[in-house]
Amino acid sequence: MNKAIAKTVLIAVALIAGMAIGQAEIAKENASKSGDPSGIPLQPISDKRVDLTLAAQAADPLALGFREPPKESRPETWFHLIGGNVAKAGLTADLESVGGAGISGIQLFHGQFGGPWPGVEPQVSCLSPQWDGMISHVANECRRLGLSFTMQNCPGWAMSGGPWITPDKAMRHLTWSRVEVAGGKRVSLMPAKPQPSSEAWRDYRDVAVIAFPTPAGDDGKNLLPASVRSNREKLPWGDLLAGKKGANVRIESGNERVWVELGFAAPVTLRSLELPALKLWSELEDQAARSFSGSATYTYELKLDTLRPDERALLDLGQVANIAEVSVNGKPAATLWTAPFRSEITSFLKPGINRIMVTVTSTWRNRLAYDAGLPEAQRKTWTISGPPADAPREEAGLKGPARLRVGRVIGFAQPARPNKQL
Repeated sequence: MNKAIAKTVLIAVALIAGMAIGQAEIAKENASKSGDPSGIPLQPISDKRVDLTLAAQAADPLALGFREPPKESRPETWFHLIGGNVAKAGLTADLESVGGAGISGIQLFHGQFGGPWPGVEPQVSCLSPQWDGMISHVANECRRLGLSFTMQNCPGWAMSGGPWITPDKAMRHLTWSRVEVAGGKRVSLMPAKPQPSSEAWRDYRDVAVIAFPTPAGDDGKNLLPASVRSNREKLPWGDLLAGKKGANVRIESGNERVWVELGFAAPVTLRSLELPALKLWSELEDQAARSFSGSATYTYELKLDTLRPDERALLDLGQVANIAEVSVNGKPAATLWTAPFRSEITSFLKPGINRIMVTVTSTWRNRLAYDAGLPEAQRKTWTISGPPADAPREEAGLKGPARLRVGRVIGFAQPARPNKQL
């Protein structure tokens, strides 16, 4: 310990001890006069303690820094110019409030939501001469008030948007195709290009070729059951499972759970389970249901035998709008927010009955559009500038098809040229 610090600490301890003794003596004297054994606490002693605390903090630069942080350690705030609803007087008032709150500066964004801002004239369009004047006014006011000024110069939360981001520099998704070949000989072939990749902007590139022995019994065809049982016997389950054109099953909403049991003449190994495609919420017939915004949970139960150590289970949800949270047997397994909506769930599965729950959450845009057509007293949502009542509904919900795939990865091969040698 530094000698000066040690000396300060000892003096402080002595002063505090002295105060405690003095207070005890005064309390004793007051008690003898008043007959109250508890004594009468004296305010000056408490004040001296506070003064000593402040003095100790003043001697500690770290404590003083927390009480009065320097400007470079103070927070900044986002500062949005929303649509055309801006004026110089309002900008000045906002910036003076920011400075008065002890905030050190602003980060300016331009936000444009929907069409023109209602009730504002004239509109201030982004990059117009009037808009440039507003930006100059903000910068000058920040200089006058001693605020730092940061300005976002392109769209995107991560500064990633704009025409200067060419396809070769864009974010990537992996996609694949599958081709069956006869083994036991050398093969020269051109695998089909995975889809979707036909648009030029997708800038498709080969990454790898995965070659593996075809699993026993995997002929690429649907596995047809010998019998089908369900608590909805009248539905055309057999035609649906056989893949007959136009076959579909419609399950009306209700509290009763619907189950289907497939029977086979001999034991079989299921390596992939695909559930039929569903309707998105935005495709439903009822207008209120079509405009639903929020979360809905889909539950699947299936019985599995033990997976071999080299097998992996991949859950593929197909089409999702917008975010899916997956739990398996009550444990959070994945949060999927962009395509492809896939996740390996091997470690969450167990022999026997498994419950897979998928909670899909949409944005609130569809509900905002629906509420815009309702009287204000009946609206459930509100925002400063939302879509009109006749705005097209955005895709929302889980469409699928959802698949559970079980398989093994044998090895990887790096492609050397477009013509693959297997």
